[in-house]
Amino acid sequence: MFYKRKVSLILVAAFLAAIFMCGCSQPTDEGEEVKVEENTFSIHFIDVGQGDCIFARFSDGKTMLVDCGPNDENIANKIIKFIKGANVDTIDYFVLTHPDGDHVGNAVKIMSSFNIGTAYLPDIYEGHFNLYSHYKAAEFYIRNNNISVNRSDCYDIIQGSDYNVVFLAPQPKAINGSAYRDFNSAQTPTDTQANALSSVIYIEAQGVRCLLTGDLTSTQEIKMLNSLQMLKFHHDYYNISVDLNNIDFLKVAHHGADSSSCDEFLMQIRPINAIISVGGNNFYGHPSMQVLNRLYLVNPLINVYRTDVSGTISVTALGEGKYKVKTAA
Repeated sequence: MFYKRKVSLILVAAFLAAIFMCGCSQPTDEGEEVKVEENTFSIHFIDVGQGDCIFARFSDGKTMLVDCGPNDENIANKIIKFIKGANVDTIDYFVLTHPDGDHVGNAVKIMSSFNIGTAYLPDIYEGHFNLYSHYKAAEFYIRNNNISVNRSDCYDIIQGSDYNVVFLAPQPKAINGSAYRDFNSAQTPTDTQANALSSVIYIEAQGVRCLLTGDLTSTQEIKMLNSLQMLKFHHDYYNISVDLNNIDFLKVAHHGADSSSCDEFLMQIRPINAIISVGGNNFYGHPSMQVLNRLYLVNPLINVYRTDVSGTISVTALGEGKYKVKTAA
């Protein structure tokens, strides 16, 4: 009886906390414009409404952009202004996690505004390009401008003097059960099949650990966890340790949709902070109350930051695993 009552109290507390966080994401330095600091690692979850756009700068000056929000002139200009405001003219690693328009909509405009080092793109069948007009435009822009291309999969690694960027998903299309196989073999891929392609990117820089998940589905979350032991040999070869326990910052998958962020996945990573990139009063009802509850159940002290509440969210490493968080609102 006592156990059941205790569980009920925990659920109620989590529910109330989730409701509170829907209206407040604990913004710091209220009203101050977030800025990109030099000579240290920083990662910025840019407010693009209902979509994703993440800009990272490493201590050696290398830069990464993961997705670029929905097709919108104002949003594109906002992203460009933010990056150029950091005195950046080159995006060394330009990542499109999967072909959905709310992740790739501004790709061409942004690429045309910067020098691009390497583009990390999903390994999808060209015959499906016509189903994703903005992604198709990005592919052809990259080809016409001779930009180096890497087809993303779980064996990709980027290393710097004090950072590692490790792709944990998807599996290569040569592997049975790969999300690429399901997508490419479908005559008309479903939204779920497109989301399943999402690159999962683990970043460890100056002791700060981030996990970026695109629109990853719950099925692929479990598959990714199950493949970590197989990937350990690959990571050991490069002298890399991937530690998903008590991750510092989780970019919550699919804007907080209930089809992602399953219990088993969250129990494994137990994030200290969660970032939800989402548009205010969106049609989909994101983030779902179920996901917020699950976040609080695995860590009742978690900080949940939402772009619809706090605007752009910036994390800056302070050394030895410490960091500071600033928000635009």
